[in-house]
Amino acid sequence: MSGEPCLGCGFRTAVRLLLQGDIAGSVILNQLILPAVVFTCFALIDTLAIFRDRRSKVQRTTSVELQK
Repeated sequence: MSGEPCLGCGFRTAVRLLLQGDIAGSVILNQLILPAVVFTCFALIDTLAIFRDRRSKVQRTTSVELQK
């Protein structure tokens, strides 16, 4: 509508190509796939760290309660 190319056009196909291992085809189709992959990796690592920290707090709390 604005005359500018859509940033999301071809994103689904780019993800499909990336999952099939065609990195070059994915990047050619949509250049935003690389920042999206990097962001997703950081978000996943952060989420796993949060769950690990919560799990260790629960284990420490349980061991303190057992010592009493």
